[in-house]
Amino acid sequence: MDFDIVDLDTQDIRDAQGRRITQDTVDQAIAAVERAKVVGRPSLTAPGKHSPTLTLRFSEQVNARLAQTAERQGRPKSQVVRDAVDQYLAQAA
Repeated sequence: MDFDIVDLDTQDIRDAQGRRITQDTVDQAIAAVERAKVVGRPSLTAPGKHSPTLTLRFSEQVNARLAQTAERQGRPKSQVVRDAVDQYLAQAA
């Protein structure tokens, strides 16, 4: 994408609705994008802290059972797996 440098104080640039774009308009748009910026899922560790990830492979049958269980419980598959691992580790300790 190519952009031309414009001087919003001297050039009359309009949006699709015909409103003049000023530096204030640009600043407000940038601020709105920054407020809306969401990167990834919420941390399970602490706000602003990265949660470690683990990739697992399952057979089709286990994955299907996991998907059915998660749907029945109204939870994501990842939450079902996290809870199962927590329970297993608590019993194994």
